[in-house]
Amino acid sequence: MTSGDIAGETGRPAGGFMRRLSGSAASYAGSRLFRKYVTLFVAVVCVALLTNGLFEIAFSYQENKQALTRIQREQAEAAAAKIG
Repeated sequence: MTSGDIAGETGRPAGGFMRRLSGSAASYAGSRLFRKYVTLFVAVVCVALLTNGLFEIAFSYQENKQALTRIQREQAEAAAAKIG
């Protein structure tokens, strides 16, 4: 018996799934898994950046709206003081 034939302490074969596959099949399966993880990572990063951008736009809009309101109020008070 070889060490690949003997079950480990967990009851699973010591060789593992990738060892049982042929060389080209193992690299293909590894390549697919790698692509899946890269795709997932890119998707998570894109969602995070998109969310951050949307929050930035919302806060920037609110700040600009408040600044515009303040400027218009100051102009209205100056015009009222000039008139009255």
